[in-house]
Amino acid sequence: MANDPRKKVTKIFGQINRIAQKGKDYTLDYHKLIDEIVTKGDYAHLEICLSDKYNLDPTKYRSVDELKTKTWKQILFETDASFITGLKKIYKTNSIYQQGYEIRSDKNDYTLLTVAGGLEHYPFKEEKKIVAEKWNNVEKSSYTQIATHSQISISKDNSTGTQSNGIQINILDTMIYQIDIAKVLWATYSIASTQSNNIIYSPYELNRVSTIQAVGTQSYLDPNIIYKTNIPTTHGGDYLVTVLRRGTPGWFSPDLTLEKYSYKVYIRKDNLLGTIKEFDYYEPNSNYLHLNQRFALATGLKKTFIEVMKTGASEPITIIYDNMGMSEDKNLLERYRIAINYLNS
Repeated sequence: MANDPRKKVTKIFGQINRIAQKGKDYTLDYHKLIDEIVTKGDYAHLEICLSDKYNLDPTKYRSVDELKTKTWKQILFETDASFITGLKKIYKTNSIYQQGYEIRSDKNDYTLLTVAGGLEHYPFKEEKKIVAEKWNNVEKSSYTQIATHSQISISKDNSTGTQSNGIQINILDTMIYQIDIAKVLWATYSIASTQSNNIIYSPYELNRVSTIQAVGTQSYLDPNIIYKTNIPTTHGGDYLVTVLRRGTPGWFSPDLTLEKYSYKVYIRKDNLLGTIKEFDYYEPNSNYLHLNQRFALATGLKKTFIEVMKTGASEPITIIYDNMGMSEDKNLLERYRIAINYLNS
């Protein structure tokens, strides 16, 4: 088809890709190309290209100028230029990723587990409360903490690889026959009450993650087994772990008179290693080279150093590694390698 829009999108992608492969100092060429595309009336095809090829949302930019300035860095990262390919390998090898200036870890080590009630994480009993909404009254679940023995122990398995249980559960109450784990989104509701505290926290949304049940001829969960919860540790979230038990109340704890109790679990990802910022450096008496950055780069008179701020450090450090026998791209890659090793140390 003569007017096939995909051909125009492919052509625009090829034009952008050829510029991006030359490196980050070809910004003006990219800006010029965008202006040409707009002049030809192909802006809609440009939007499709940026969305499909570079995972960008062009609709969030308020002007063409803003699109030109704010999409270039992402285009460079998505382009298989030698520097970007090398940087991706460094990130993958070190299990890290970048968000803006922030460098974050993908490792499980940075997952924080908190259970309401502290180390003892006492159980919560579910109570129904009436909440007045716009058209009628509805029943919501409220959870009240019980000061008694915990039926389970929830912990994080710090081992690595496929053998790790992630977030795991040890059984303390031998009368437990089922455990339901759900991701929860908490909401606050106001209830009719004569007391001053008339606000409750109740699940706005519950999504089942997994269910642990007795298997075979067993009537109860085995205290000698460590159970895997399937709670993900790749990102944060709130969870409600609900325990179901049978048996005469009182033998494990006289306060456990109900069949069902719940535990509030919070997963947080505190994985910020630090920040990395680039800044350009020109040799002394080379002010005129600012007008021709590509020439300055080729002659070695323009360099890109990086400032690294490690989480917890009082001040940043500057990486100025410079090997005269290497190209500036390779030197910059080595500076990033040094910076990542510092952030991981």
